[in-house]
This record gives sequence, C-alpha cells and structure tokens, in this order.
Amino acid sequence: MGRGERKKQLYEALSERGRLELADATALLGVSESTARRLFDELETERRAIRVHGGIRLVRDFLSEYSFEHTASSAAQEKEAIARAACALVREGDVLYCDSGTTLHAFCRALTARIESEGLHVSVFTNSLVNLEALSACTQVTLIGGLYRANRQDFCGFLAENALASLGYTRAFLGTDGVLPGESFMTTDFETARLCQLAVERAAESVVLCDARKLRRRSMVAYAPMSRIARVVTDSAASPAETEPLARAGIDVLRA
Repeated sequence: MGRGERKKQLYEALSERGRLELADATALLGVSESTARRLFDELETERRAIRVHGGIRLVRDFLSEYSFEHTASSAAQEKEAIARAACALVREGDVLYCDSGTTLHAFCRALTARIESEGLHVSVFTNSLVNLEALSACTQVTLIGGLYRANRQDFCGFLAENALASLGYTRAFLGTDGVLPGESFMTTDFETARLCQLAVERAAESVVLCDARKLRRRSMVAYAPMSRIARVVTDSAASPAETEPLARAGIDVLRA
C-alpha cells in the first residue's frame, strides 16, 4: 500500500470515528508509530485534522467548516432510510419545524412523497433553502430568513432566532453532528446550536435524525439535553451500546 492510499484509508477511518488514537492508526495501516505520526502531520497540514494528545481528531469536531454538497453524498442510503422512518411520525394537521442539513433534506423529500400520495395536510417552517424547494409545491412552507450561509444553504442569525422564538410547533425535526452520551445533542457551530435550541423550546415534541456515525462522536456545541428529546431516528448500524444511553434518558429510539 502506497503512502497516498494509506492516508486515504486513515482519513476514511477518521471521518467515521471522529478521533483515532496512535495505536488505532498503526493497527489499521500496519505501519510503525513514526509513520503514523507523519501521516497525522500531513492531515493536520492539510487542515483536515487536528493533532491531540495520543492521536488525531477530525477537524469538523472543532470548526464549523461544512459543505452541503460534500455531506450529501455521505451515508446517503442510511439518510434515506432514516427519512422514511421519521416521515411516518408526522400526523395530519401538524405544524413542523425542519432543521437544515442533508438528513433533514432527505426527510423533506420523503415528506413530499407522503403528502402527494396521501393528501396529508401539514404546515412547515424551515430555515433551509433546499427544504423549501423540496416542499413548496405540495404544502404550505414558511422560510425563516436571516443571514444566508451558502455552504449550508440555510439562514441563521438575529432575524432567524427572533422568528423561531415567536412560533410554536407540534413537532421539530432536527439533525445533530454528535452526541455526548447520557447528556446532550451537539452541533458544530453556535448559530446552528441556537436555532436548534429555540426549536426544541417551542416544540411540543422534538425528534433527532442521525445516522449511527453521529452516535459515535462528539461535536463542539450542545443544543439540547437528552431530557428534551422525545425520539431519535437512526439506522440499523447503531449498536445497543450506542443507543442504550438514549433509552436510559427516556428517548424512544427508532432504527430504520
């Protein structure tokens, strides 16, 4: 295996787990500690990872760098399955808040299909431009405006926060970038965290959609304690060890 292939394999494992210890890297690649450290240094130089004591951590766990287009292709099948399962939770007459992000976009596409096939009547509020595009032809959608973030294709900031704080929802469907087991759901930046926090406060029921990888890592900013989330919809790869802290907190866990 050449150096480039080793680095690619290392980064794929890092993307999956969020953090790798030095021993993890040497076992994965079958290389010496010095070689693994050099690969760590290269990933850090490329701003794809940050060296931490004993290992390396994925850069997005610390920074808000994000690309909707890049993330959309990651775990695409899992997101589609999660979206279909979450869509079954929607009831006639619901007033929904739909967070931004690629998993929520998959949810909005699934909701569009259900509305069109069943004639379901719901109202949707969202801060996501792509969610608006997915739903606007079949149901009433209100786009919550504010500061536009092109990399996320959504809106945030003072105007968005004021809008969310004045509304009420029967259900809020939210994404997450990581979980602090037994404590809270997390995201990568303060603006997203504040919008999710407000949505949870204003919703009768809050549902988090996340593939199993998110249950295996932490992110930077907590937006909701586990006690405020009614359900988590994840995929079949989630292990009992990963879902047990959720169930212990009283969260209904649905595997798609």
